[in-house]
Amino acid sequence: MQEDHWCKKIIALKEKPLLDVDEKLYDRVTRLKKIREFRLQASQMAPYIYTCPQSEYLVGLWRERIHLLQNDDKYSLTDLIDIKQGRLVAFVHTVLQKTFEHIRQCQVPNSPRPPLPLLACFA
Repeated sequence: MQEDHWCKKIIALKEKPLLDVDEKLYDRVTRLKKIREFRLQASQMAPYIYTCPQSEYLVGLWRERIHLLQNDDKYSLTDLIDIKQGRLVAFVHTVLQKTFEHIRQCQVPNSPRPPLPLLACFA
């Protein structure tokens, strides 16, 4: 019974962003480096995501990976597994494209526009 309790706790932890990645790994693991670049782009989009009247939709795109938008240095065990298998790069790229398209086409009056370097990333 006690064993089940700890197994459930460990399984629950696999989704939590608790892991730091050694800086050297970014140069050795191409997909990890790409995720880092995507996270930087996401952090530049965050002010638009959280202030948009449709922010619930935009935040919802990230689903259980919202930590990738909120910080740029922590990973969950699931993130690392999905990076290895190529799923996380595809997921984050798709979400960033959808987010960028929304920001670019947003019709909210007096809404700030994304900076030019951000626009260039997805043009």
